[in-house]
Amino acid sequence: MRINYRSSLHHFENKIVQIIPQVYRDDYNTINTLYKWTFIGIIIRLIFMPFAAHSDLISTYHRSYLILNGSTSVNLYTLTQIMQSLFLLVYQYFIPLNELLMYQGSTSCSTSHWLDTFVQNHTVFRALFLFKIPYLLFDFASGITLLHILNEKSKGILAYKFWMVNPIIIFSVYIFGRYETIPIFFVLLSLYFAKREKTYLSVFMLSIAITERAYPLFFLPFYVLGLGKNLYEKIKLSFTGIFLFLLQSVIFKIYSILTNIPSENIVESHFSDYLLSMNFEIGYGQTVYIFIAMYAFLGIYFLGIHHKNFEKIWEFSLATLLVLYATSIFHPHYFSWFTPFIAIAITKYQRFLGIHFIQVFCFIFYTFYWQEAMAGWLFASISPQYIIHLSSPFDLIDKLYPAIKVVNIFRSILSGSLIYMLFEILAHKNEENNE
Repeated sequence: MRINYRSSLHHFENKIVQIIPQVYRDDYNTINTLYKWTFIGIIIRLIFMPFAAHSDLISTYHRSYLILNGSTSVNLYTLTQIMQSLFLLVYQYFIPLNELLMYQGSTSCSTSHWLDTFVQNHTVFRALFLFKIPYLLFDFASGITLLHILNEKSKGILAYKFWMVNPIIIFSVYIFGRYETIPIFFVLLSLYFAKREKTYLSVFMLSIAITERAYPLFFLPFYVLGLGKNLYEKIKLSFTGIFLFLLQSVIFKIYSILTNIPSENIVESHFSDYLLSMNFEIGYGQTVYIFIAMYAFLGIYFLGIHHKNFEKIWEFSLATLLVLYATSIFHPHYFSWFTPFIAIAITKYQRFLGIHFIQVFCFIFYTFYWQEAMAGWLFASISPQYIIHLSSPFDLIDKLYPAIKVVNIFRSILSGSLIYMLFEILAHKNEENNE
C-alpha cells in the first residue's frame, strides 16, 4: 500500500514537472534554478495572501456569490466571476460567505462594508487567502507559459525570475486583490500560439482575454495584420478576435434595456474616459486625444513593417500599453497589464530591467494619490481599529510640501521612462527595417 502511494505520488510529481518545457528539464542546474525561484515566488505571495485586499476583491466575489445563489442578472456572468462562483461552492464550508459577501444596493462594495464588516469578520484571513487561490493558479500558469514562449534557457530563466518577484504583479494581485493574472494568462497563451503559428487559436485566446479586460482589444489589429496571410484571412481573424466581445456586449445591452439595470461596455465605461484624459484643443471645438493619436501612429508604423512576425506583435502590443500608461489616467492595478511583455522584453532590451526598477519606484508614489485606500486600508484586516486611523503617506508628505505635486512629479518621471521604452522599441524596429 505504501509502495503504491509513493509510486502514485512520484507519477504525479513527474506529470507536474512535464508542464515545464523539455529544454529546461534536461539541465539539472536549470531545473533547480526554476524550483528555487518558484519557491521564492510562492513564499512572497503567501505572505500577503491572508492579510491584504482592496474592496474591489470583495466586489468581484460578491458578484460571484450572487451567481452561486442563482442570480438571473446576465451581466454578472463573466468567465472570472463564473469560475470564482465554482470556488465558492467549496469555500462555503470553510467561511461564512453571507456575512462576508452579502450587502444591498450596488454590486460594488462600499467602504463601510469593507472596513466595518469584512475586515472585522473572524474568518477574514482565511477568506482572503482562499479568494486569491484562483489568481495564484493563473499566476503560476502564466510563469510556465513564459518558459514555453522563451525556449532559450537563459532568456526563459531571466523572464521567470522577473515574473516570480515582480512587485507590480504581487501588489496588484496579492495586496490589492485584483484578478489580473486571469486575462494576463490568456494574453500569454495567445502569444504562445502566435509564436507557433497557430493563428486562429492565438486570436481566440486573445478574444477570451478581451472579454475579461478591454485592454487586449488594442492588441488585436497587430495580431490580425501580423498573422493574416491575405485579406480574407485577416477578415476571418478579425471576426474571431472580436466575436466573443461583441456577443457579450450585445447580450449585456439587451438585458440592460429589458430590465433597466445599467450595463457598461468599453465605450460607456470610465476606462474610455481615462484613455481620452490627455488632450488638447486645436480651436473651433476640435480636440486631439493623445492616446488615440499615438495609437493610430503605432498602427500606421506597424503597417509599414515588411516582415510582420511574432516578435513585432508582442513589441507593438507592449508599445500600446506604454503609450496608454504615459498619456492616460490608470488605476494602480492596471499597471500589471504590461508585466508579461516586460518579462519578455528584458530578454532582448538590456536596459529595460533597470528602467523598470525606476518605474516601480515611481509607481509607489503614484499610488499615494489614492491616499488611505492604497495605503493602510489595504492591510486593515491585521488590526482594523488601529490601521484604519493611520495617516496615509499622502497626508504625511502634505504636511511638508504639497503632496499632489510630489505625486505628479513622480508620475511625470514614470511617463518619461515609458516614453523612453517606446522610443527604444521603435528605434530598434527602424534599424531592422534598414538592414
